[in-house]
Amino acid sequence: MPSSVPPRVRTVPVLAVVVCHDARPWLDSTLTAVRQQRLRPRHVLAVDTGSRDGTADSLAARIRQPGSGLDSERVLDGVLTLPRDTGFGAAVRAAVDHAVRRWGDDPGGWIWLLHDDSAPEPDCLAGLLAAAEVAPSAGVLGPLCLDWADPRLVVSAGLSIDAAGHEQTGIGPAELDWSRFGTTATGTGTGTDTAGTGPASTAPRGDQRVELFQRSTEVLAVSSAGCLIRWDVWRELDGFDPALPLFRDDTDFGWRANRAGHVVLCVPAARVRHARAASTGLRPLAAVPAPPGPLPRSVDRAHGLRTLLVNASPLGCWLGLPRLVLLCVLRLLGFALLRRLDGVRAELAAVRYLLGGRAGLRAARAARRRQAARGGSVRGLVTSRITRLRNGFRAGLAHLVRQRVRADLALGRAPGGERLPEVSAAAGGAPARPVGPDALPAGALGRRGHPVRRVAGLRRPATAVVVALPAAGSASPAEHRPSPRPRPSPVPRRRSAAGGDLAGGDPPGGDLAGGDLAGGDLAGGDLAGDDSASGDPVGDAVDRGVSAPAQPPPSTGGRALGQPTHDHPVDHGVRGDLWTTRVPVDNSGVVRPDRGAPPEFVLLRLSRARLLRELVLAPPVVLVACLAVLGLLANSSLFGGVGRLGGDLAGGRLLPVLDLPATWGSYLAAWHSAGGGSTVPAPAALAVLGLGGLPLGGPVAAVTALFVADAPLAGLAGYLATRRLRVRRQVRALVAAGYALLPPATAAVAQGRLDAVVVHVLAPLVLAGVVAVLRPAAGAPWLSVACATALGLAALAAFAPLVGLVLLLAALIGYVVAPGRPGTTRQRALGVAAVVLLPPALLLPWPVLLLRHPGVLLHGVGAYLAAPPVSLPDLLALRPGGPGSGPAVGALLVVGVFAVLLARPSRAVLPGLGVALLGGLAVAATRLARTPPPGGTAAEPAWPGAALLVVGCGLLWAALAAASTTAPARPRWLATGSVTRVLAVLAAAGVAALATAAVVGLGQGPLRAGGGLRLASTLTNELARTGGAVLVLGGPGQPTRQVSGRVPALTDDLVTTPAAPDRLAGLAARLTGTDRAAARTAVAEAAAGAVVFVVLPDAASADRLRDLAAGLVADAPAASTGQPVLRLLAAGGATTLLAPAQAGRAVRGESPPAQAGSADIVRVDATPPEVAVRVSAGPAGRLLVVGAEHEPGWRASVAGAPVEVGTAWGHLVGVPLPADAADVWVRAPGARREPLLLVQAAAALFTLVAAMPGRRRRD
Repeated sequence: MPSSVPPRVRTVPVLAVVVCHDARPWLDSTLTAVRQQRLRPRHVLAVDTGSRDGTADSLAARIRQPGSGLDSERVLDGVLTLPRDTGFGAAVRAAVDHAVRRWGDDPGGWIWLLHDDSAPEPDCLAGLLAAAEVAPSAGVLGPLCLDWADPRLVVSAGLSIDAAGHEQTGIGPAELDWSRFGTTATGTGTGTDTAGTGPASTAPRGDQRVELFQRSTEVLAVSSAGCLIRWDVWRELDGFDPALPLFRDDTDFGWRANRAGHVVLCVPAARVRHARAASTGLRPLAAVPAPPGPLPRSVDRAHGLRTLLVNASPLGCWLGLPRLVLLCVLRLLGFALLRRLDGVRAELAAVRYLLGGRAGLRAARAARRRQAARGGSVRGLVTSRITRLRNGFRAGLAHLVRQRVRADLALGRAPGGERLPEVSAAAGGAPARPVGPDALPAGALGRRGHPVRRVAGLRRPATAVVVALPAAGSASPAEHRPSPRPRPSPVPRRRSAAGGDLAGGDPPGGDLAGGDLAGGDLAGGDLAGDDSASGDPVGDAVDRGVSAPAQPPPSTGGRALGQPTHDHPVDHGVRGDLWTTRVPVDNSGVVRPDRGAPPEFVLLRLSRARLLRELVLAPPVVLVACLAVLGLLANSSLFGGVGRLGGDLAGGRLLPVLDLPATWGSYLAAWHSAGGGSTVPAPAALAVLGLGGLPLGGPVAAVTALFVADAPLAGLAGYLATRRLRVRRQVRALVAAGYALLPPATAAVAQGRLDAVVVHVLAPLVLAGVVAVLRPAAGAPWLSVACATALGLAALAAFAPLVGLVLLLAALIGYVVAPGRPGTTRQRALGVAAVVLLPPALLLPWPVLLLRHPGVLLHGVGAYLAAPPVSLPDLLALRPGGPGSGPAVGALLVVGVFAVLLARPSRAVLPGLGVALLGGLAVAATRLARTPPPGGTAAEPAWPGAALLVVGCGLLWAALAAASTTAPARPRWLATGSVTRVLAVLAAAGVAALATAAVVGLGQGPLRAGGGLRLASTLTNELARTGGAVLVLGGPGQPTRQVSGRVPALTDDLVTTPAAPDRLAGLAARLTGTDRAAARTAVAEAAAGAVVFVVLPDAASADRLRDLAAGLVADAPAASTGQPVLRLLAAGGATTLLAPAQAGRAVRGESPPAQAGSADIVRVDATPPEVAVRVSAGPAGRLLVVGAEHEPGWRASVAGAPVEVGTAWGHLVGVPLPADAADVWVRAPGARREPLLLVQAAAALFTLVAAMPGRRRRD
């Protein structure tokens, strides 16, 4: 029982030094805390370093007068005034020298260092001295540094450094001071166990956890705020390094103390509140010149590198200097890409500091060699790479837990738990604790009387994680701006049993939370960046979430729990087998918004095994795992499938994919050899594959991954795209699974339709980005979101231009129709402009082709494949037709979606229905608008699968919006538990039906592994060496393809001249026909066009051609598909020189001679698109024929003079030659492409850099 008599104040032989600099906001609290120490320092000196805010007057008023007692408010024995640019170490040195001159040298005394913004708790000094008493080897001791505003949070508990010079503390951004919550907070509270971890009696003892937390630990260094230094250690080490006026001086001092054989202890039993004004930017730095000052981050980075280099071993120093400089340059580039200018300035200042000579490395290392004569060691105290990996794993675990708790709170659901009793010292000083040896727990000094060495100064289980959530009323001001006029409630209200208003009609524990999704907040648009995190899973304390305090229930009689008096994030922590979470709840266990009352706290328990189970069996993990297993099984040959797991897929609409160099070469080339040669721009899909294939090993691996992992990728994209919808994660995962298994997606994989597969994966993310651009959150980095959305839209449109146009229209319509959030008009307009204008620039010069050939817009990218017939009922059931479409299970999905919409109508479903409507219009366009597809000869409708995917995505979006917590209340009959369970079973059964249909559909189709058509290696090498062409005659429903140097590959059908498909179709008809003369003429024409090999569709066609064109063809090794291959023996080549007789026939457009060899046709060793040869003198009238399709823009010069390019053999390039010897130069057009590629490269560079997620602005 506490005594009413105040304790007698005693002094100890300690010199306290308080260094002040513009400290008016904190100084009174600091000096009061010094006066209230249970063990008072014998002498207290203050040092004012040129303060300009009245600090000097406050210090003068606190100087102790002669005869004043210890209880007086005047606590200072003197004040020293130094220049404004004096560093912390220099100020302490001046105070110590003054004390020696004034009171004499006391070898047995201590020096207690305090910042002007550090307020020690009443027993702080007593705790430090008690720890020093039981550890005589301790020369430096430091307290536990707590947050100034919220002393429940630990901000420093021992310091360390890693191999990159970064400060390491081993604690998270919201580490809790667990001893403040008593035994109940640590596991001994009474009450029922509602978290499923077993009886409360089985929980660990709370006093044991407090002991574990308060044990002293040997560390590399401690913070200078509140550290206690033995007098002889200070003299031996000559104080702080003068070269480090601010930041890292304490780390350097602790390192030197350890090397000198002294022990540095972190004593968590002693506590000090620290505002960290300098490091947090609350006041400018005046003691550090530039460089590296005056910015705090630059100074900290530069001094950290110096501390590491001057204290490392000789080898570590001289090898570390170039390593650290290179690391700084790499980090500088990374920060520049992320647009984090403070990081750029810090790295640049650090490099200038090291290389400019200001660091003084040689002199500092020489001084440290003298001080380390006693041979101390820092082994185990410097943070290793393994420790950093372990800390990163723990930070990732904390991030997952944080997201889980935040999502549950956003739904208005708080996990069950017990109420916490009064929290001890939650907002102020802790009660007095016993000090002395008895206060130290057993085992605190280790086995041999020395404290245990650790990088971090806190003892807690290896699985300990801390998560923070906003406190009541901490929501963003922009999110709760008062309305200029009364507004109706977004949801119907009803009265609760207790008489309070409850939003919605869900029962307790259901989805009950307010929100602003009526306008279509699909998914927060986190295609490029999270709305609520800076991207750093370790250092990003949660600044968003649910700020939902609750009025205590009447049964509690008011506040039953201790509540903070300040507005600061409340904390969640996972410590051992305890998951402690303090969230505002009502009497029924549901989070209720009431911003007028402080929050109530609950304690939730979760064992480590259950925590692991919650993470491993989380809905997104289960979703991806199940879809991945389904995809692997369905694409394998285990159940009679076609087998697509071998890689190098081809078949259907997918031609063989080229390797990375060939893909980029084809994209950048101005002339393509497909179809006889053309200057049609290559599709931008090749650039997307070239970039996307880099991390996977090439375009082949990227395409294989897209097809085989289409379902898990699309499911994950659908789940992530809806993460800001206030819907339970299980529901989101179920809907994402339904989207991943849509029949059009299954048919796209089976038929090799790469364009539809890309749409399936990217459409949800692009729609989420569009929503984020249309409704940007206050303070969100709108530019990165807009540019990332533009990147996704450009990548999608590169494969499926029609769907890209649909999503572009959706963005424009949404900008006109949907209102934006207040204060975001400018960001919204600029973001929409970026989404609309950047994709065409990123696709240059390919959009020019879309204007010339609208068939590409409807049919998309890929080889020609006739679209199967499809009826209106099929389209209504989301069946696009063809292999893989499966049964009409899509009708179940459509019926289920409309049933949900009828049960819970809401304005929130309108955006999804609008997207579905635009997708339906695109479906109508594919069926009604008939255009010749790339590689085809006749106009025909396009395949509707890609547009049907947009329809399905929009319908599922609308269903999720209807199921969200912002939708109107469910009917009473629908809210009952039995009906809810039945609906859940029906939804799961529908997804199971879709999965069954997907497995059946994926086992069909022409797409399979093996690389498609391939020639024998000898033939492939010959084609590559000579530049000859191969002519592949298509079977029924397939076009004929011609390409030089290789077999046909992806996108070859898109880069042919408009006349090439008809010419090749006529050539194929004659080669496979029964007319001998026509067949022989066709062989001669093919040979004149540089064709060397002909691949026929079957053996019968080969036998017939072999008979009809006897003497003009010869057998060659069969292709990998078993198709027969014939070699053409007729005269021809990639470039030929014609005598005057044959030149006349060629110019007149007659057929080439059908004979195996001719003296009038001479093959020239040159290949298009650029031919440079020297011809000798000869008869006039000769003609140089280039085996390429004649197009406008071909240029030629003879003997340096330009000549007109004509036509040879009806479609090839012909250049007339003079009788004299001359140099001939022929080149294909392509000069107009280079400027467009430069514009595309500039747009791509800007968009990629701008799409890097930046930090969210803090209000």
